[in-house]
Amino acid sequence: MRKFLSMLILIFLVSVFLTNAVFSKEITVKTGNSSFTYKGTVYNLELNGLWVPTVTPCVVISGFAYVPLREVFEDYLGLTVGYDNLREMAFVTNGVKTMEYSFKEQAIYQNGKKLDTTLPVAMIDGNIMVPLSKTAVFFGFTAGVKSDNKTLTIQWSKKNDTGTIIKETFVSGSVKNIAFYTDGGKEFILIETSAKKIERQFVLKPMEGNPYYRLCVQFSDAYIEMPGHLDVYAGSVQQIRFAQAENSNNTASVVVEVDHNPEYTVNTVSNGIQIAIASVKNSNNTHEPSKEEENQSPEPTPTPATTPTPTPVPSPSPAPTPTPVPASTPTPTPVPIVAPTPIPTVGHGAIRYTMDGDNCVVYLDGIDLNEKIKENPE
Repeated sequence: MRKFLSMLILIFLVSVFLTNAVFSKEITVKTGNSSFTYKGTVYNLELNGLWVPTVTPCVVISGFAYVPLREVFEDYLGLTVGYDNLREMAFVTNGVKTMEYSFKEQAIYQNGKKLDTTLPVAMIDGNIMVPLSKTAVFFGFTAGVKSDNKTLTIQWSKKNDTGTIIKETFVSGSVKNIAFYTDGGKEFILIETSAKKIERQFVLKPMEGNPYYRLCVQFSDAYIEMPGHLDVYAGSVQQIRFAQAENSNNTASVVVEVDHNPEYTVNTVSNGIQIAIASVKNSNNTHEPSKEEENQSPEPTPTPATTPTPTPVPSPSPAPTPTPVPASTPTPTPVPIVAPTPIPTVGHGAIRYTMDGDNCVVYLDGIDLNEKIKENPE
């Protein structure tokens, strides 16, 4: 029923901002033994000028604005809200001031004194609804309605006395909103989400390029569609980053950059997860250079001793190489000519012959054979 009602409220908020239409979805309001269907305007809520969401709608009963007790006065304003089972009364307290609300008796008390009023104590979806002006003024706040008659306001000036929302950003997916605020010297990060299972929480030390400690909180059954960041730069918180955890489809991660190693707690609240930082920066939870380190001039870099350059020793000139004298070409020894061996011939005078193998060669000395043939052709 709560998730269904939350979706209806979300639809209403969109319609209010876009069309200024009056929310007409039925809301059941209980007062004592009676109940009725509320069909009036569902109001927005602003704290010191910043819009904040509520799961239970803010309505008007008997002409007075009513808000959910725990969501507004505990989750946002940092007061202590509880329920006394023995007396059957819800209560809110801060310091020496206490207001009590009896749904059974339909009575309101301030510091034990019953108020003379006909204002009822109401309930929507199991959540106690209280008159805004009576409760806020008693604890030092200023309550009102903006001129558009669609927005309730709570304001205060002493930011150290109560919670102050300083920065917020809308997220996507199952994480709707991340807000940073302070209360009583503590710093809070409120993650508005339906996821309530905290998987891991740890602190990473500063590293090169990032001088801040990183407080990391991972919670499952959650999905952030688009990663982003919220620049805070107030108190000890510098920046808040959010994204889907790596290698995980259902685990979201929120990283808070802090200027010191924080003392912190992580708890689930009615509308999400709350990170509380209780420590402040000091010499014990962060490293800062001492005054001696800051004032000490850096030692000059020693100049290396000059190595003497050795005087070059002239190398002796090489002795000229004598031009080689070509050796005289030796005179070749003459090869003796061998006289041919004369071929033996047979006969003497003008006619003779010799045998050359199987051939017989005839020599006719002093005879012109051609001339003789001409003279005597026969």
